[in-house]
Amino acid sequence: MVDVPAGYPGEGNITFFNNGNGRPEGPYSEIYEFTPPRNEDGGFDVPVTGAFGPLTGTVVYVADTPTDYYSSGLSGVERQPNGNTVICKGRGGVFNEVDTQGKLIWEYVNPVTSNGPLAQGCEPGNTQNAFRASRYPLDYPGFAGRALPNLGPLELPQCPGDFDCDGVIGGSDLTMLLSGWGTAAGDLNGDSNTDGADLTVLLNGWGLCFD
Repeated sequence: MVDVPAGYPGEGNITFFNNGNGRPEGPYSEIYEFTPPRNEDGGFDVPVTGAFGPLTGTVVYVADTPTDYYSSGLSGVERQPNGNTVICKGRGGVFNEVDTQGKLIWEYVNPVTSNGPLAQGCEPGNTQNAFRASRYPLDYPGFAGRALPNLGPLELPQCPGDFDCDGVIGGSDLTMLLSGWGTAAGDLNGDSNTDGADLTVLLNGWGLCFD
């Protein structure tokens, strides 16, 4: 849970990522915002029994098909000065920004796994977890007087023939190519067919993709 900073839309409210584990209709996550019942000192008057309010909040974001968006743990949110909200879906490392109407503006998937970065074209799995995402404006004080060169993409270059995206062209990749023989499934040379030419490409790259 995160307090919305002073001067931001919704200041003083609390935003949080509701993981949504154990829902009867299936697990799905959503982002909530609620206005806490603070007293004049800025604290909470906790009743002797039971929980203090509020009973409900406002949904900041939920996917069109709710069960398409789910993280069992980690995750977090950050309100932006313009009222938008940056979201970190921790499992799988998916970062989003939504506007004040809950409309998705952009999405980025963390390409760095526990074994290092993925290569371009590899399908992300669920091992590139992230705890939180923060957005820093260009005028962020920590950037002052510092060179900020573009170091290129985080992803590794493509490795043609590494079908299982493990960074090595080996037996499992050969099996996958052969299983697609005569179709476009194992095509490596762009002719929409898997044949001897593709087998040659794979064998020429046998071994580690990157030193």
